Amino acid sequence: AGMPHRFVDLHGDDRAFATLDYSQPEPKVFVGHELTLKELDLSDTGWSGGATGGFGQEGENRVTAITVNCPHCAGALQLYAPDETQRVSCPNCASLLDCDNGKLEYLRTLHTKRKHPLIPLGSIGTLNGVEYTVIGFMERVARYQGLDFPWTEYLLKSKQSGYRWLVHNNRHWSFVEPVSAHDVVSSHHSAKYKNEDFRIYDRGTATVRFVLGEFYWKVQVGDEVHTTDYIAPPRMLSCERSGAPTSTLSSQELNVSLGTYLTPEQIEEAFGIKTGTRPWGVGVIQPALRAGDIMKLWVIFLITLVLSYTLFSWTLKQGVDTSFFIMSLVLVSVIPVAFSCYRHQFEVSRWKDSDFSPYHDE
Repeated sequence: AGMPHRFVDLHGDDRAFATLDYSQPEPKVFVGHELTLKELDLSDTGWSGGATGGFGQEGENRVTAITVNCPHCAGALQLYAPDETQRVSCPNCASLLDCDNGKLEYLRTLHTKRKHPLIPLGSIGTLNGVEYTVIGFMERVARYQGLDFPWTEYLLKSKQSGYRWLVHNNRHWSFVEPVSAHDVVSSHHSAKYKNEDFRIYDRGTATVRFVLGEFYWKVQVGDEVHTTDYIAPPRMLSCERSGAPTSTLSSQELNVSLGTYLTPEQIEEAFGIKTGTRPWGVGVIQPALRAGDIMKLWVIFLITLVLSYTLFSWTLKQGVDTSFFIMSLVLVSVIPVAFSCYRHQFEVSRWKDSDFSPYHDE
């Protein structure tokens, strides 16, 4: 205990994983690949810890939730992932607690302005066909030109999929899941993930300002990560580098995640709540109206107009007022022009807070 352990974790093609272990006199290499819990298949007798039951059945030993008392204020705490949680913030006294298999140890009181989550901790909802429980909530902030740009994040826990996030920024929501850094090819101004191109939107430093609930790492108020965000609406690719070199060892980590835009209605339906908020302005990855749908309606309208003109001319064997027809064509043409202007302004608004905006001259 307390001795330094030097190692490097690596990602490769097809979920390949390797570790270089320097804890022994001679370095060792461990090579394998990542598996999901379903692929691992712990249903055989002997793996589950029970005499007859398989994993997730009667013989399961896994702890699901427990109620404990805060060692600082004695208030009741509900832990939804006590076997994995490392840090807990008490909602009663704002104390930050260390957690070891459900045993809590007081660290310090967080003297920060309290935030109230729109989705209460313990809420259960279904997203993309998977059931999640909200177990943690935090506020992070980026500082730019003397101004703070805050957003909040909800930590979700699922027995099937592990941990995911819901990010709430300027009343816009996104569902965030981890991806392998190896699958991302990035440059200074762009990134590619699974043959999809992303454009850089922002670089900066994100700082934790408030925490509430449970977290699977030793979170602290004041923790910082260096961020790079790339967008391809309705998705965002986020790269976060944490840690910094020490005197003799380097403790750093790269995490990459993929966010997908969600509407407030989708959030409310998933968790059976009313958030009472609706988007304000254009979201960074909010999808714009699809030009194809508008153009289809415009083409149908135009064809109908031409056919009507032809039908009336042929039936009555006399010309319909040509000036009226020309005026109708002009009015119909306004639709795609107006839509093009709207889409352009929509994109300008999307990039207004980015130093990498392609619309800097506008």
